[in-house]
Amino acid sequence: MRYVYCVVIPLLLQIVTVYITIKMNTGNGSWLGLGVLLLAIPTLPITTLINALRTKSKPDIKTIVLFGQSLLIAYIVPFIIVALYTVSIFFEAVI
Repeated sequence: MRYVYCVVIPLLLQIVTVYITIKMNTGNGSWLGLGVLLLAIPTLPITTLINALRTKSKPDIKTIVLFGQSLLIAYIVPFIIVALYTVSIFFEAVI
């Protein structure tokens, strides 16, 4: 059950965030959706692997603490993606 909380749930939340960002940029002439997809392809498995290795190597840490840390690791790239989206919206409004 620990792997579900610390590996699978952060992965699913990361996938949902990336999917929503891609769908928000589909069909509006922005290349940001493609950039998000290309950024997500290597980072989704990498962060999942990091979370799985941390879950296996840290049996002494409570599950809730490890779950929070796993969420933080999983949301580094989606945070960057949302920041890029915000910057692109800002520049489209200015230009």
